[in-house]
Amino acid sequence: MAVNSLAFPALPAQTFQGAPLYLEPMMGSGERLTALVAVVGATDVQVIPSIRPAVIRAMYGDKSLNFNGLVSLLKESLQDHLRKWRSFDGWRSPLNSACLGEIRPLLADDAQHALRQLILLHASLSAVDEGMDEGEDEAADSESQSAYWWKAVKSQVIAGHPALATGFDIAIEGRASGYQFRIGFLAQGIAAHFGLARPDRLKSDGRDLKAKLWELQAIRTSRLDVREANLVLCAPLPSPLYSTKKLESARILVNEIQQEAAERSLSLHSVTSTEEAAAFLVQRLAA
Repeated sequence: MAVNSLAFPALPAQTFQGAPLYLEPMMGSGERLTALVAVVGATDVQVIPSIRPAVIRAMYGDKSLNFNGLVSLLKESLQDHLRKWRSFDGWRSPLNSACLGEIRPLLADDAQHALRQLILLHASLSAVDEGMDEGEDEAADSESQSAYWWKAVKSQVIAGHPALATGFDIAIEGRASGYQFRIGFLAQGIAAHFGLARPDRLKSDGRDLKAKLWELQAIRTSRLDVREANLVLCAPLPSPLYSTKKLESARILVNEIQQEAAERSLSLHSVTSTEEAAAFLVQRLAA
């Protein structure tokens, strides 16, 4: 009897060298976190944080900015080295509490695919699990993370424009008797809310964004001094930290919110960082 040959898929075409970077937040504790993952190929270098921002905030609270600063320092140092030398050899950490893990060869379709392999191997605090869904306790977490983000935007704005500090977190008396809500920013005829569209928190973020649209519309229709109402939405860039399915779901949510904003005659501006959000607000105030 003839045996049918089995057809196996071809191996990925590109080769990379990859490694995790470990950080010991408290020297001498023995606790090491995978803070970054890095890959270098023939034409591409990628170094990315491997811990979700929400996890960092949950772990370090008000000190999370300090932790992020250490990670940024390490990222810049390793990235510069890899771009110059195309090899991990010879890199020296600027922090005694950080070191490279095992450097391993990787076969991948592209650098993003190689990074995902490293995350699956080394980064348990990342978010590549396809099956992870939001639990019932995510609403409070979503509210706290959204507040954290707009406070970061506020800090960025007032660092260059201190006089704008009084325009943030303004209490608004709604038309319905006894109903109040707070707006992210209101000054000089500009109203703005700040929201998130995180791939691992889409249900709660979606509810929050729709509520913010309603509040912006309420301000726009009841306040004659408001000439412009904006929803500033921080949406994710493509990243191996999240699965393709989750990134696609985030894109769909952003499109839905954009369509609803247009139907309400509101403006939606998508950003990918605190700096972009702050720059947009300052630009609109100067227009």
